[in-house]
Amino acid sequence: CLVGISATMRPMPQLLPDTLTEGDFPVEFGKYTLFGLIGEGGMAVVYMAEQEEPVRRRVALKVSVG
Repeated sequence: CLVGISATMRPMPQLLPDTLTEGDFPVEFGKYTLFGLIGEGGMAVVYMAEQEEPVRRRVALKVSVG
């Protein structure tokens, strides 16, 4: 699926597969590294991730779907 919105509400041009399984992680996604799925709904998927810049920190990254 074409990605939606990052934590800063800016579109991210990368593509993510429609389904990521536990064996697919970690996944590089822009300046984030995805470590696992937190939850999903009809409009978005939320991943546990680590932001690399401007500071290194753990974040929940919400990606819109569809």
